[in-house]
Amino acid sequence: MSDRLFQALLILLCLAPLPFGSHRPWAWSLLSLLTGLLLCAWGYGVLQNRVRLAVPLRTVAPVLILSGAVLIWATVQALVPFSRPFAHPLWAEAAAALGQKPQPAVISLDPAATWGAIQRCLTYGGIFWLALQLGRDRERAYLGLHWLARAAVLYAVYGLVLFFAGVEAILWFPKWAYFGDLTATFVNRNAFATYAGLGLLLCLALAIHALYRATSGGRSSSDDRRLGLRDRVSILITEAGTAGVGIILLGTAILLSHSRGGFMATAISMILLILAGAAAGLIARRWAALLLTGMLTLGTILVIVSGETTLERIAESNELEGERGFLFSLTGDAILDAPWTGHGFGAYLASFKPYRSADLSREVLFDYAHSMPLEQAMDLGIPAALLWLTALLLILGRCAIGLIQRRRSQIHPALAIASAGLLITHNLFDFSLANPAITALAAYLTGVGLAQSWPSGELVTPVTGSDPTDLSAGTVARPLE
Repeated sequence: MSDRLFQALLILLCLAPLPFGSHRPWAWSLLSLLTGLLLCAWGYGVLQNRVRLAVPLRTVAPVLILSGAVLIWATVQALVPFSRPFAHPLWAEAAAALGQKPQPAVISLDPAATWGAIQRCLTYGGIFWLALQLGRDRERAYLGLHWLARAAVLYAVYGLVLFFAGVEAILWFPKWAYFGDLTATFVNRNAFATYAGLGLLLCLALAIHALYRATSGGRSSSDDRRLGLRDRVSILITEAGTAGVGIILLGTAILLSHSRGGFMATAISMILLILAGAAAGLIARRWAALLLTGMLTLGTILVIVSGETTLERIAESNELEGERGFLFSLTGDAILDAPWTGHGFGAYLASFKPYRSADLSREVLFDYAHSMPLEQAMDLGIPAALLWLTALLLILGRCAIGLIQRRRSQIHPALAIASAGLLITHNLFDFSLANPAITALAAYLTGVGLAQSWPSGELVTPVTGSDPTDLSAGTVARPLE
């Protein structure tokens, strides 16, 4: 049953980018519904002793408590009426304008948007939990790498075909923005570049794993110890070579998206993944240097061939000047007006309108702050935003420890660290995490990376009999891989 649940989870993640990156209410609602059904099926399997609780609750309790506290606070923002000064002041102003007596009101200026943000976060948490429990098995974890890498390559190929054919469309819908940019099934070029960057990291992780198997004597499993020279060469040609083709296709697609942030964040995260692999002993220093050199060479070639527009945008950019600088400054003013309570989780669109000034001359709605840390601080308040950050740092810290402690499968915590580096770097100046398909994939990679960060014998589950999924009472402890 665990294998079927895991495959269903992978199918869901592979299809999530198809409907505009799931960045539509019906799409992310469907993603939430299907994730909830998978969680119910997993829970039923645990109760029926057909699925193991691979990672005990106590092991991840700090992360669950911190993230749960944030969601509870967001619920309070949308549900509990407060008197001034805790309630959002615009509720009192609205009552006065209508000639009504001010009543206790909620903190969030848009409670419906807050409930929607809570729902999406619960969805990502569900995906993280399923990846954590089901991704503890090494074979399933590697299966996920292959499936998700192939899906990302397919989306990139689709985008490349449309780009070179000159078709300005997303699926069967004519494009309404980002003409001349490769966006595949996403609306925003930066969102696609971020997704493609995660896919490129998946391909690079597969290439590193293949290189490790071919050059280290295959210490990752007993079968690999019998690999001969011909088998190792075959691994380099087929597995590493195939991953290399995926890297080229995804790298080209990123450059043709003309996303400055996506290009630079992907380059930084690739270096981070190689360094993490070297720290874990997956790559010898000479191979790490060779990979970095090869990456620089290949990147230079791709930039020369396909990156002229992207380079021009990088040369012209200064994120702290112009419109985005004004946006950051105004968002900072909003944070200072409600540093402890925030303006409402997910309510940036409504909350920012009173702060908008003539410096933002374009006639567009600013529904995101173009900086997720600033937006989270404005929406949730600084204390709750710091709780989010602390929970993430606990996960990444455990992954970093796993790089050193584990003797195999370290590629998964290394990938979790690198993907987090990509998303953090990009979302300092953008909002790609607002796309559910991207955040869902990030939640999966983080969950599997955390699951694979403990040594094999450190987490044990009681089992009896010959059925490895039996959770009935017993005294034998089985280590999980």
